[in-house]
Amino acid sequence: MMKLIALIASIFFSQFVFSQTAAVTGKVTNSNTNKPLAGASVTINNTTYKTITDINGMYSFSNIPAGEYTLTVSFTGFTLYSKNIKLKANEAEKKNIGLDEKITNLETVNIFTKINGEEEKSSRANERKANNIRNIISAKAMERSPDINAANVLQRMSGVTLQKNSGADEAYAIVRGLEPRYNNTLINGVKIASPDEKSRSVSLDVVPSDLLQKIEVSKSLMPEMEGDAIGGTVNLVMKDAPDAALLKATASVGYSNIFFDRKFISFSKKDIQSKNLTDRNGAGYVAQPNDFSRSNLDFKEKNPLPSGTLGVTYGKRVLQKKLGVLLAFNFQNQYYGTNSLYNQAVPDIYKNEPAISNIANRNISTQQLNSGITTHLDYNFNDRNKLTITNLFLYSYLAQEREVIDTAVKGGNGGRTVPGT
Repeated sequence: MMKLIALIASIFFSQFVFSQTAAVTGKVTNSNTNKPLAGASVTINNTTYKTITDINGMYSFSNIPAGEYTLTVSFTGFTLYSKNIKLKANEAEKKNIGLDEKITNLETVNIFTKINGEEEKSSRANERKANNIRNIISAKAMERSPDINAANVLQRMSGVTLQKNSGADEAYAIVRGLEPRYNNTLINGVKIASPDEKSRSVSLDVVPSDLLQKIEVSKSLMPEMEGDAIGGTVNLVMKDAPDAALLKATASVGYSNIFFDRKFISFSKKDIQSKNLTDRNGAGYVAQPNDFSRSNLDFKEKNPLPSGTLGVTYGKRVLQKKLGVLLAFNFQNQYYGTNSLYNQAVPDIYKNEPAISNIANRNISTQQLNSGITTHLDYNFNDRNKLTITNLFLYSYLAQEREVIDTAVKGGNGGRTVPGT
């Protein structure tokens, strides 16, 4: 009997609960086009009732307790729909909902980027945009090569050859076959004077390549360029302050193979005078034997130190990237030499053919020391205005010994009238 009473009570209670519920159905469409919106999210707030519209934009909820609720519909690209609804027991409420399109007009977005001036793509872009014939070698290309100064780098550029200086090293640029006096040299676009009082050519072998951002060679003139460079212009562009903090150090060491076969010949440099007697003592001074040093003529053989280079670069930007600072230092100390055989020929008047008149064996030992420091400051006022200050200090030292053993085959060389060494 008790089981029967419990069964009747449960059926009555379930019918009572069912009689207190309601249902909501409807369709979600675009209010402008009346097209159904599939995938719209329909939610009855503060409940667990959530659903997604089907392909026809339809949604439905059932067995919802009667009461007041907030119906929310959201869909990407449309405004949020929210409305209070009142559900009555044993009724099915139909709510068709039209969503308005949410149109947002984007403002103009300008995207800027900057190519690192040391990269190859920067050099190629500058060549394409140049209004004249211009070739550029970037710092990245210099890093991949064994070249340690600007003169060595320029040997790899088409249309440029190098003329040797008194130390038998490539130093002066020859652009398009015109000798150095028809070319000029710039640093960051500013013309620099020659250290030679007899020529306006600048020796490029004193500029360490590790200090350079790039080398620009212009092979034709533009109205804004210097008018005294009908051959060409070599512009040495120093390194610029990086956008991010940078600390880079490079070093190399090596030994010339020639000094495994013979010694390096050196001499004392302390007694060598940089000024002549007239500059030191006046025009009326009478020279004395002791005024002329001899210690520098006493050659000594020794094993040279290894050749080495050292470069350090530090840079960063401060004051919200407005102020850029860069300091670069480079030191090079090289020991190298050459061995050569020089044969001089003169006509043989008896046989009417050339004949060797003398033979010269030349051994050259050279120590070259180059050092450079560049300090760079720049301040960016805005994207189009920038103030730059660059200071460059270069030091070059060259000591060279030439030993020549000359053998006269025919006589008449060096004042001799008979064969001899």
